[in-house]
Amino acid sequence: MKKIFLFTVAILLSIFNFINEFSAKFFISFAIPKINISESRDSKYMALLAKGNLSDDIFKKTVKIKEEIIAEDFVEVIPDVENENFVEPSYYEVTLDWSAMLKNLTTYKIDVDKLLSEKLKFKLTGSDIETVIYHTHTTESYTQSKNYMYEPSGVYRTLDTNANMIKIGEEMKRNLQQNGFAVFHDKTIYDYPDYNSSYSKAGKGIAQILKKHKNVKVVLDLHRDAISVNTEQYKPVVQINGKKVAQFLLVIGTNQGGLKHSEWKENLKLALKIKKLADEKYPGLCRNVILRKERFNQHVTNGAMIVEMGATGNTIEEVLETTKYFSELLIEVCK
Repeated sequence: MKKIFLFTVAILLSIFNFINEFSAKFFISFAIPKINISESRDSKYMALLAKGNLSDDIFKKTVKIKEEIIAEDFVEVIPDVENENFVEPSYYEVTLDWSAMLKNLTTYKIDVDKLLSEKLKFKLTGSDIETVIYHTHTTESYTQSKNYMYEPSGVYRTLDTNANMIKIGEEMKRNLQQNGFAVFHDKTIYDYPDYNSSYSKAGKGIAQILKKHKNVKVVLDLHRDAISVNTEQYKPVVQINGKKVAQFLLVIGTNQGGLKHSEWKENLKLALKIKKLADEKYPGLCRNVILRKERFNQHVTNGAMIVEMGATGNTIEEVLETTKYFSELLIEVCK
């Protein structure tokens, strides 16, 4: 009788364990939806990566997509440095819309032709430091390449000055100096560790620089834009003299946000003149100028602007090429 009892208990325990295990699996399968790996972004990215660089002919096109000047929230890609078969990450290569002179995000009415017909209030003479380069978002960086690997401090950000905006600023400075123009390059890191106060800190920094250098006329805040469509990173480029050159974008602030900035049209005038000349000499290089409500510390001179040099999908090599052409355009417009 005792044996029968123990046998019955063993059978009941087995049945109980089976039901418990089945119900757990059943619950989990409903609580956590299955992911179709073949349809996920990561698998599509890895498939592109395995094929190497994407064909220019297939993916190069002119598109209009959402531009994100400040906010960034993207998947970070860190290539394997150890892999001797390293393949540079492949992104959709595009030429972003450059057909319009101005994208006006304010309620102000702008007479573009009138501004283009007016003279600038200054000229660059090369006699003193007349240009300042700085970076409100100093740690912004680009897609890593074999020549420019870095340790990230955030999403497409690094404290490595050979791979963030300081590298781009140094090259811009070198190009301007080669043409006889003295430049002060502010290498202060304004966006780390606190990103949210970067504009406040940069404004104070620029004010101190201008107290020391009284003849400054042009103030360039070099950034890296962030562009994606359906989570895919894009790299905006044009071909110039057989090389890929990252597109650039000029962002001009106003006083519509409530901050004092009475001379903002002078900054816009400079940006429009650069855009017009770029369209004539290097079609597609300069994207549509953007006019914003925010001031962006551009009240400091009559030649202040944000210059978005390329985007997250570009390599540093492509952006270094851009500095040559931007420097040329700036000098020609301001001399």
